[in-house]
Amino acid sequence: MRITGLGHAGMFIETAGGNIICDPVLGPSFFGSWFPFPDNRGLDWERFGREADFLYISHRHRDHFDPKLLERYIRKDIEVLLPEYPIDDLEQDIRALGYTNITYAPAGEIIERGDLKIMITPLRAPSDGPIGDSSLSVDDGTGSILNQNDSHPLDLDTLLHFGKPDAYFTQVSGAIWWPMVYDLPMDAKQNFAKLKRDAQNKRAIQLLKDAGIVAEAQFIVGLENETAQTLEETYQMAQDWKPDMANWCMYTPWPFSDLFQELGDKVQVFDFEKYNFVTPIMKPDAMERGELLDRVMHNYRRFYMRKAFLEWPWIRDKTRRKYMVGCLKAFAKSGFQRTFYDLGRVGYWGPQTKKRVDFKFADQAVRARPDAEAVQPAHQLGQRHAAVQDAHATFALVVHLDAGARHHHRLALADQHIRLSQLVDDLFRRISLLRHLPGLLCPILRNINLDQ
Repeated sequence: MRITGLGHAGMFIETAGGNIICDPVLGPSFFGSWFPFPDNRGLDWERFGREADFLYISHRHRDHFDPKLLERYIRKDIEVLLPEYPIDDLEQDIRALGYTNITYAPAGEIIERGDLKIMITPLRAPSDGPIGDSSLSVDDGTGSILNQNDSHPLDLDTLLHFGKPDAYFTQVSGAIWWPMVYDLPMDAKQNFAKLKRDAQNKRAIQLLKDAGIVAEAQFIVGLENETAQTLEETYQMAQDWKPDMANWCMYTPWPFSDLFQELGDKVQVFDFEKYNFVTPIMKPDAMERGELLDRVMHNYRRFYMRKAFLEWPWIRDKTRRKYMVGCLKAFAKSGFQRTFYDLGRVGYWGPQTKKRVDFKFADQAVRARPDAEAVQPAHQLGQRHAAVQDAHATFALVVHLDAGARHHHRLALADQHIRLSQLVDDLFRRISLLRHLPGLLCPILRNINLDQ
Protein backbone atom coordinates (compact mmCIF):
# COMPACT_ATOMS: atom_id res chain seq x y z
CA MET A 1 0.00 0.00 0.00
CA ARG A 2 1.22 3.47 -0.92
CA ILE A 3 -0.37 6.77 0.14
CA THR A 4 0.26 10.12 -1.55
CA GLY A 5 -0.99 13.37 -0.05
CA LEU A 6 -2.84 15.59 -2.52
CA GLY A 7 -3.17 18.67 -0.32
CA HIS A 8 -5.64 19.53 2.44
CA ALA A 9 -7.63 16.30 3.15
CA GLY A 10 -6.96 14.79 -0.28
CA MET A 11 -5.02 11.57 -0.69
CA PHE A 12 -4.30 8.93 -3.34
CA ILE A 13 -4.25 5.40 -1.90
CA GLU A 14 -2.59 2.73 -4.06
CA THR A 15 -3.57 -0.78 -2.95
CA ALA A 16 -3.32 -4.37 -4.16
CA GLY A 17 -6.97 -4.21 -5.21
CA GLY A 18 -7.15 -0.81 -6.87
CA ASN A 19 -6.42 2.88 -6.29
CA ILE A 20 -8.67 5.22 -4.29
CA ILE A 21 -8.69 8.98 -4.72
CA CYS A 22 -10.09 10.72 -1.66
CA ASP A 23 -11.45 14.28 -1.35
CA PRO A 24 -9.42 15.81 -4.20
CA VAL A 25 -9.61 19.62 -3.99
CA LEU A 26 -7.85 22.42 -5.84
CA GLY A 27 -9.93 25.33 -4.54
CA PRO A 28 -10.25 28.07 -3.68
CA SER A 29 -13.51 27.38 -1.85
CA PHE A 30 -16.01 29.17 0.39
CA PHE A 31 -16.13 32.30 -1.78
CA GLY A 32 -12.37 32.31 -2.19
CA SER A 33 -11.65 32.39 1.52
CA TRP A 34 -10.13 28.87 1.74
CA PHE A 35 -7.38 27.36 -0.39
CA PRO A 36 -4.96 24.42 -0.04
CA PHE A 37 -1.60 25.30 1.45
CA PRO A 38 0.99 24.52 0.20
CA ASP A 39 -0.31 25.18 -3.31
CA ASN A 40 -1.22 21.83 -4.92
CA ARG A 41 -1.90 23.04 -8.47
CA GLY A 42 1.45 21.65 -9.62
CA LEU A 43 0.49 18.01 -8.94
CA ASP A 44 -0.03 15.63 -11.86
CA TRP A 45 -3.82 15.60 -11.54
CA GLU A 46 -4.28 13.97 -14.95
CA ARG A 47 -2.29 10.91 -13.79
CA PHE A 48 -4.15 10.65 -10.48
CA GLY A 49 -7.49 10.90 -12.26
CA ARG A 50 -6.45 8.38 -14.92
CA GLU A 51 -5.07 5.78 -12.50
CA ALA A 52 -7.83 6.02 -9.86
CA ASP A 53 -10.27 3.08 -9.67
CA PHE A 54 -12.44 4.45 -6.84
CA LEU A 55 -13.60 7.95 -5.92
CA TYR A 56 -14.41 8.69 -2.27
CA ILE A 57 -15.93 12.04 -1.23
CA SER A 58 -16.29 12.11 2.57
CA HIS A 59 -18.93 14.90 2.62
CA ARG A 60 -20.22 17.91 0.69
CA HIS A 61 -18.19 20.71 2.28
CA ARG A 62 -16.41 22.49 -0.54
CA ASP A 63 -12.96 21.90 0.92
CA HIS A 64 -13.64 18.17 0.34
CA PHE A 65 -15.92 18.24 -2.71
CA ASP A 66 -14.58 20.18 -5.73
CA PRO A 67 -16.96 19.80 -8.72
CA LYS A 68 -14.65 21.65 -11.14
CA LEU A 69 -11.71 19.33 -10.36
CA LEU A 70 -13.91 16.23 -10.74
CA GLU A 71 -15.27 17.38 -14.12
CA ARG A 72 -11.81 18.17 -15.44
CA TYR A 73 -9.70 15.26 -14.15
CA ILE A 74 -11.80 12.32 -12.90
CA ARG A 75 -13.26 10.01 -15.58
CA LYS A 76 -17.02 9.43 -15.56
CA ASP A 77 -16.94 5.61 -15.31
CA ILE A 78 -15.00 5.52 -12.05
CA GLU A 79 -16.61 3.60 -9.17
CA VAL A 80 -17.92 6.12 -6.65
CA LEU A 81 -18.06 5.02 -3.00
CA LEU A 82 -21.09 6.79 -1.52
CA PRO A 83 -21.53 7.11 2.27
CA GLU A 84 -24.96 6.30 3.69
CA TYR A 85 -26.50 9.64 4.63
CA PRO A 86 -30.09 10.42 5.64
CA ILE A 87 -30.42 12.88 2.74
CA ASP A 88 -29.27 12.34 -0.84
CA ASP A 89 -27.69 15.75 -1.52
CA LEU A 90 -24.21 14.28 -2.11
CA GLU A 91 -25.59 11.61 -4.46
CA GLN A 92 -27.53 14.22 -6.44
CA ASP A 93 -24.39 16.36 -6.76
CA ILE A 94 -22.38 13.36 -7.97
CA ARG A 95 -25.00 12.32 -10.50
CA ALA A 96 -25.34 15.90 -11.76
CA LEU A 97 -21.66 15.74 -12.74
CA GLY A 98 -22.32 12.62 -14.86
CA TYR A 99 -21.15 9.88 -12.48
CA THR A 100 -23.49 6.86 -12.50
CA ASN A 101 -21.26 3.96 -11.34
CA ILE A 102 -22.20 4.47 -7.70
CA THR A 103 -21.64 1.89 -4.95
CA TYR A 104 -23.76 2.49 -1.88
CA ALA A 105 -21.76 1.86 1.30
CA PRO A 106 -24.08 0.98 4.23
CA ALA A 107 -22.77 2.09 7.59
CA GLY A 108 -20.23 -0.34 9.06
CA GLU A 109 -20.49 -2.90 6.22
CA ILE A 110 -17.35 -4.14 4.47
CA ILE A 111 -17.10 -3.84 0.69
CA GLU A 112 -14.71 -6.34 -0.92
CA ARG A 113 -12.94 -6.00 -4.26
CA GLY A 114 -10.57 -8.96 -4.46
CA ASP A 115 -7.92 -8.51 -1.79
CA LEU A 116 -9.19 -5.01 -1.06
CA LYS A 117 -11.57 -4.38 1.86
CA ILE A 118 -13.29 -1.00 2.26
CA MET A 119 -15.60 0.27 5.01
CA ILE A 120 -17.21 3.70 5.29
CA THR A 121 -18.49 4.92 8.66
CA PRO A 122 -20.93 7.84 8.21
CA LEU A 123 -21.80 10.26 10.98
CA ARG A 124 -25.27 11.70 11.24
CA ALA A 125 -25.31 13.35 14.67
CA PRO A 126 -26.52 16.97 15.14
CA SER A 127 -22.91 18.06 15.61
CA ASP A 128 -22.13 16.83 12.07
CA GLY A 129 -24.72 19.05 10.43
CA PRO A 130 -27.46 18.09 7.98
CA ILE A 131 -25.07 16.86 5.28
CA GLY A 132 -23.11 14.47 7.50
CA ASP A 133 -19.49 13.40 7.53
CA SER A 134 -17.70 10.07 7.20
CA SER A 135 -14.46 8.13 7.63
CA LEU A 136 -12.85 5.53 5.33
CA SER A 137 -11.21 2.27 6.45
CA VAL A 138 -9.02 0.44 3.90
CA ASP A 139 -7.15 -2.90 4.11
CA ASP A 140 -5.53 -4.76 1.20
CA GLY A 141 -3.60 -7.41 3.16
CA THR A 142 -0.35 -5.43 2.99
CA GLY A 143 -1.51 -2.55 5.16
CA SER A 144 -4.51 -1.01 6.89
CA ILE A 145 -5.42 2.68 7.24
CA LEU A 146 -8.14 4.83 8.78
CA ASN A 147 -8.86 8.10 6.99
CA GLN A 148 -10.97 9.97 9.54
CA ASN A 149 -10.60 13.44 7.95
CA ASP A 150 -13.20 15.76 9.60
CA SER A 151 -15.37 13.09 11.21
CA HIS A 152 -15.58 12.05 14.86
CA PRO A 153 -15.38 8.30 15.57
CA LEU A 154 -18.53 7.15 17.33
CA ASP A 155 -18.55 3.38 16.95
CA LEU A 156 -15.00 2.53 18.04
CA ASP A 157 -15.77 -1.18 18.28
CA THR A 158 -16.78 -1.32 14.61
CA LEU A 159 -13.76 0.70 13.50
CA LEU A 160 -11.33 -1.49 15.47
CA HIS A 161 -13.12 -4.69 14.41
CA PHE A 162 -12.27 -3.80 10.82
CA GLY A 163 -8.62 -3.93 11.84
CA LYS A 164 -6.05 -1.98 13.77
CA PRO A 165 -4.83 0.72 11.36
CA ASP A 166 -1.16 0.92 10.46
CA ALA A 167 -1.67 4.56 9.47
CA TYR A 168 -4.18 7.05 10.83
CA PHE A 169 -5.17 10.31 9.15
CA THR A 170 -7.27 12.87 11.01
CA GLN A 171 -8.11 16.54 11.18
CA VAL A 172 -5.75 18.73 13.21
CA SER A 173 -7.78 21.94 13.16
CA GLY A 174 -11.44 22.72 12.95
CA ALA A 175 -13.90 25.26 11.61
CA ILE A 176 -17.26 25.73 13.27
CA TRP A 177 -19.60 26.23 10.34
CA TRP A 178 -22.62 24.28 11.54
CA PRO A 179 -25.08 25.65 12.43
CA MET A 180 -24.01 29.23 13.06
CA VAL A 181 -23.40 30.40 9.47
CA TYR A 182 -26.37 28.62 7.91
CA ASP A 183 -29.37 30.68 6.81
CA LEU A 184 -31.73 29.53 9.56
CA PRO A 185 -34.10 31.31 11.96
CA MET A 186 -32.40 32.24 15.20
CA ASP A 187 -34.50 29.83 17.30
CA ALA A 188 -33.54 26.99 14.94
CA LYS A 189 -29.85 27.90 15.25
CA GLN A 190 -30.12 27.92 19.02
CA ASN A 191 -31.86 24.55 19.06
CA PHE A 192 -29.32 22.97 16.70
CA ALA A 193 -26.46 24.47 18.71
CA LYS A 194 -27.90 22.93 21.88
CA LEU A 195 -28.26 19.53 20.17
CA LYS A 196 -24.66 19.86 18.98
CA ARG A 197 -23.33 20.56 22.49
CA ASP A 198 -25.38 17.72 23.94
CA ALA A 199 -24.06 15.27 21.36
CA GLN A 200 -20.46 16.36 21.95
CA ASN A 201 -20.77 16.05 25.73
CA LYS A 202 -22.44 12.66 25.45
CA ARG A 203 -19.70 11.47 23.10
CA ALA A 204 -16.96 12.76 25.42
CA ILE A 205 -18.45 10.97 28.43
CA GLN A 206 -18.70 7.69 26.53
CA LEU A 207 -15.09 7.94 25.35
CA LEU A 208 -13.94 8.61 28.92
CA LYS A 209 -15.87 5.62 30.25
CA ASP A 210 -14.53 3.41 27.45
CA ALA A 211 -11.02 4.40 28.57
CA GLY A 212 -11.76 3.39 32.18
CA ILE A 213 -11.99 6.96 33.46
CA VAL A 214 -14.71 7.96 35.90
CA ALA A 215 -16.76 10.72 34.26
CA GLU A 216 -18.64 13.34 36.26
CA ALA A 217 -21.10 15.84 34.81
CA GLN A 218 -21.77 19.10 36.63
CA PHE A 219 -24.84 21.21 35.93
CA ILE A 220 -25.08 24.87 36.93
CA VAL A 221 -28.63 25.50 38.14
CA GLY A 222 -30.54 28.40 39.66
CA LEU A 223 -30.13 30.95 36.88
CA GLU A 224 -32.73 33.68 36.42
CA ASN A 225 -34.80 31.64 33.96
CA GLU A 226 -34.69 28.41 36.01
CA THR A 227 -38.00 26.54 36.39
CA ALA A 228 -39.09 23.09 37.52
CA GLN A 229 -39.18 22.15 33.83
CA THR A 230 -35.59 23.22 33.11
CA LEU A 231 -34.39 21.32 36.18
CA GLU A 232 -36.20 18.23 34.90
CA GLU A 233 -34.43 18.74 31.58
CA THR A 234 -31.05 18.61 33.32
CA TYR A 235 -32.03 15.31 34.93
CA GLN A 236 -33.11 13.87 31.59
CA MET A 237 -29.85 15.13 30.11
CA ALA A 238 -27.88 13.36 32.84
CA GLN A 239 -29.77 10.14 32.10
CA ASP A 240 -29.06 10.52 28.38
CA TRP A 241 -25.36 11.27 28.83
CA LYS A 242 -24.91 8.43 31.36
CA PRO A 243 -22.04 9.89 33.41
CA ASP A 244 -20.80 7.92 36.41
CA MET A 245 -21.66 10.80 38.73
CA ALA A 246 -23.60 14.04 38.42
CA ASN A 247 -23.73 17.21 40.49
CA TRP A 248 -26.17 20.09 40.42
CA CYS A 249 -24.31 23.22 41.59
CA MET A 250 -26.07 26.45 42.49
CA TYR A 251 -25.36 29.46 40.31
CA THR A 252 -22.99 31.55 42.44
CA PRO A 253 -21.45 34.80 41.18
CA TRP A 254 -18.12 34.74 42.98
CA PRO A 255 -17.29 37.92 44.88
CA PHE A 256 -14.93 40.30 43.08
CA SER A 257 -15.51 38.52 39.73
CA ASP A 258 -16.67 40.31 36.58
CA LEU A 259 -19.99 38.47 36.75
CA PHE A 260 -20.54 39.63 40.32
CA GLN A 261 -20.11 43.23 39.19
CA GLU A 262 -22.22 42.86 36.05
CA LEU A 263 -25.21 41.47 37.95
CA GLY A 264 -25.39 44.65 39.98
CA ASP A 265 -28.52 44.90 42.14
CA LYS A 266 -29.62 41.38 41.19
CA VAL A 267 -27.23 40.13 43.88
CA GLN A 268 -29.18 40.47 47.14
CA VAL A 269 -27.18 38.24 49.50
CA PHE A 270 -23.77 39.42 50.68
CA ASP A 271 -23.22 36.84 53.39
CA PHE A 272 -20.14 35.41 51.70
CA GLU A 273 -19.98 32.43 54.06
CA LYS A 274 -23.00 31.08 52.17
CA TYR A 275 -21.25 31.29 48.78
CA ASN A 276 -20.62 27.56 48.70
CA PHE A 277 -22.31 26.39 45.44
CA VAL A 278 -25.02 24.55 47.42
CA THR A 279 -26.87 27.56 48.84
CA PRO A 280 -29.12 29.34 46.28
CA ILE A 281 -27.58 32.79 46.49
CA MET A 282 -29.46 33.92 43.38
CA LYS A 283 -33.24 33.58 43.32
CA PRO A 284 -34.79 32.51 39.96
CA ASP A 285 -37.56 34.76 38.69
CA ALA A 286 -40.19 32.00 38.75
CA MET A 287 -39.11 29.93 41.78
CA GLU A 288 -38.57 30.36 45.49
CA ARG A 289 -35.22 29.26 46.85
CA GLY A 290 -36.81 26.41 48.83
CA GLU A 291 -38.51 25.05 45.73
CA LEU A 292 -35.24 25.26 43.81
CA LEU A 293 -33.45 23.24 46.51
CA ASP A 294 -36.28 20.70 46.55
CA ARG A 295 -36.15 20.10 42.78
CA VAL A 296 -32.36 19.74 42.91
CA MET A 297 -32.71 17.13 45.66
CA HIS A 298 -35.36 15.39 43.53
CA ASN A 299 -32.75 15.06 40.76
CA TYR A 300 -30.12 13.75 43.16
CA ARG A 301 -32.46 11.14 44.66
CA ARG A 302 -33.50 9.70 41.30
CA PHE A 303 -30.04 9.78 39.75
CA TYR A 304 -28.21 8.06 42.60
CA MET A 305 -30.98 5.56 43.37
CA ARG A 306 -30.54 4.23 39.84
CA LYS A 307 -26.77 4.14 40.29
CA ALA A 308 -27.01 2.40 43.69
CA PHE A 309 -29.34 -0.40 42.63
CA LEU A 310 -28.90 -0.80 38.86
CA GLU A 311 -25.34 0.17 37.96
CA TRP A 312 -22.54 0.54 40.49
CA PRO A 313 -22.82 -2.85 42.31
CA TRP A 314 -22.69 -4.65 38.96
CA ILE A 315 -19.56 -3.02 37.52
CA ARG A 316 -17.23 -5.80 36.36
CA ASP A 317 -13.95 -3.96 36.89
CA LYS A 318 -13.11 -4.50 40.59
CA THR A 319 -11.10 -1.30 41.02
CA ARG A 320 -13.75 0.82 39.36
CA ARG A 321 -16.56 -0.89 41.31
CA LYS A 322 -14.73 -0.36 44.61
CA TYR A 323 -14.27 3.32 43.84
CA MET A 324 -17.90 3.87 42.86
CA VAL A 325 -19.29 1.92 45.84
CA GLY A 326 -16.99 4.02 48.06
CA CYS A 327 -18.58 7.14 46.56
CA LEU A 328 -22.01 5.69 47.28
CA LYS A 329 -21.09 5.10 50.93
CA ALA A 330 -19.81 8.67 51.22
CA PHE A 331 -23.07 10.00 49.76
CA ALA A 332 -25.11 7.85 52.14
CA LYS A 333 -23.07 8.92 55.18
CA SER A 334 -23.37 12.63 54.40
CA GLY A 335 -27.07 12.14 53.75
CA PHE A 336 -27.74 10.47 57.10
CA GLN A 337 -25.63 13.04 58.92
CA ARG A 338 -27.55 15.82 57.12
CA THR A 339 -24.32 17.44 55.94
CA PHE A 340 -24.96 16.80 52.24
CA TYR A 341 -25.84 20.05 50.49
CA ASP A 342 -26.03 21.65 53.95
CA LEU A 343 -29.51 20.12 54.40
CA GLY A 344 -29.37 19.87 58.19
CA ARG A 345 -28.52 23.52 58.69
CA VAL A 346 -31.31 24.80 56.46
CA GLY A 347 -33.91 22.36 57.80
CA TYR A 348 -34.77 20.47 54.62
CA TRP A 349 -36.29 17.01 55.22
CA GLY A 350 -38.04 16.41 51.92
CA PRO A 351 -40.70 17.96 49.65
CA GLN A 352 -43.01 18.51 52.62
CA THR A 353 -40.56 21.02 54.12
CA LYS A 354 -39.61 23.01 51.00
CA LYS A 355 -41.73 25.99 52.09
CA ARG A 356 -40.20 26.02 55.57
CA VAL A 357 -36.54 25.91 54.49
CA ASP A 358 -34.55 28.63 56.22
CA PHE A 359 -31.21 29.49 54.67
CA LYS A 360 -30.51 31.69 57.70
CA PHE A 361 -29.37 34.68 55.72
CA ALA A 362 -31.00 36.83 58.41
CA ASP A 363 -29.10 35.03 61.19
CA GLN A 364 -25.87 36.52 59.94
CA ALA A 365 -24.88 40.15 59.79
CA VAL A 366 -25.86 40.83 56.18
CA ARG A 367 -22.96 42.69 54.70
CA ALA A 368 -23.42 45.58 52.34
CA ARG A 369 -22.21 45.38 48.76
CA PRO A 370 -18.44 46.02 48.65
CA ASP A 371 -17.75 49.41 47.12
CA ALA A 372 -15.70 49.88 43.95
CA GLU A 373 -12.61 50.96 45.93
CA ALA A 374 -12.58 47.63 47.79
CA VAL A 375 -13.35 45.45 44.78
CA GLN A 376 -10.85 46.90 42.29
CA PRO A 377 -7.59 45.67 43.89
CA ALA A 378 -8.95 42.14 44.14
CA HIS A 379 -10.20 42.34 40.54
CA GLN A 380 -6.71 43.38 39.35
CA LEU A 381 -5.17 40.48 41.21
CA GLY A 382 -7.67 38.16 39.56
CA GLN A 383 -6.62 39.41 36.13
CA ARG A 384 -2.97 38.87 37.04
CA HIS A 385 -3.67 35.17 37.55
CA ALA A 386 -6.08 34.67 34.65
CA ALA A 387 -4.15 31.58 33.52
CA VAL A 388 -5.57 29.69 36.49
CA GLN A 389 -9.11 30.58 35.43
CA ASP A 390 -8.34 29.57 31.85
CA ALA A 391 -7.68 26.06 33.18
CA HIS A 392 -11.35 26.02 34.29
CA ALA A 393 -10.46 25.90 37.96
CA THR A 394 -12.04 28.60 40.07
CA PHE A 395 -10.38 29.28 43.39
CA ALA A 396 -11.24 32.29 45.50
CA LEU A 397 -10.26 33.74 48.81
CA VAL A 398 -13.15 35.51 50.53
CA VAL A 399 -12.15 38.29 52.89
CA HIS A 400 -14.86 40.18 54.80
CA LEU A 401 -14.03 43.83 54.35
CA ASP A 402 -15.05 45.85 57.37
CA ALA A 403 -14.71 49.59 57.02
CA GLY A 404 -12.20 49.94 59.86
CA ALA A 405 -9.76 47.33 58.57
CA ARG A 406 -10.13 47.58 54.80
CA HIS A 407 -6.52 48.56 53.99
CA HIS A 408 -5.12 45.82 56.21
CA HIS A 409 -7.26 43.23 54.46
CA ARG A 410 -6.14 44.44 51.03
CA LEU A 411 -2.53 43.68 51.89
CA ALA A 412 -3.48 40.33 53.39
CA LEU A 413 -5.53 39.53 50.30
CA ALA A 414 -2.58 40.22 47.98
CA ASP A 415 -0.28 37.95 49.98
CA GLN A 416 -2.87 35.16 50.29
CA HIS A 417 -3.75 35.34 46.59
CA ILE A 418 -0.12 34.81 45.56
CA ARG A 419 0.23 31.85 47.92
CA LEU A 420 -3.08 30.49 46.64
CA SER A 421 -1.83 30.70 43.05
CA GLN A 422 1.26 28.69 44.01
CA LEU A 423 -0.98 26.11 45.66
CA VAL A 424 -3.09 25.85 42.50
CA ASP A 425 0.01 25.37 40.32
CA ASP A 426 1.17 22.54 42.58
CA LEU A 427 -2.31 20.99 42.47
CA PHE A 428 -2.33 20.94 38.66
CA ARG A 429 1.10 19.29 38.61
CA ARG A 430 -0.26 16.55 40.85
CA ILE A 431 -3.35 16.14 38.68
CA SER A 432 -1.18 15.81 35.57
CA LEU A 433 0.41 12.75 37.19
CA LEU A 434 -2.80 11.26 38.56
CA ARG A 435 -4.68 11.54 35.27
CA HIS A 436 -2.59 8.70 33.82
CA LEU A 437 -3.78 6.23 36.46
CA PRO A 438 -6.90 4.19 35.59
CA GLY A 439 -10.11 4.50 37.56
CA LEU A 440 -9.51 7.99 38.88
CA LEU A 441 -11.89 10.88 38.50
CA CYS A 442 -10.01 13.32 36.29
CA PRO A 443 -12.14 15.41 33.93
CA ILE A 444 -15.22 17.28 35.08
CA LEU A 445 -17.70 18.07 32.34
CA ARG A 446 -19.68 21.23 32.84
CA ASN A 447 -22.87 22.25 31.07
CA ILE A 448 -24.13 25.79 31.16
CA ASN A 449 -27.43 26.49 29.42
CA LEU A 450 -26.22 29.11 26.94
CA ASP A 451 -28.21 30.14 23.88
CA GLN A 452 -25.31 29.57 21.48
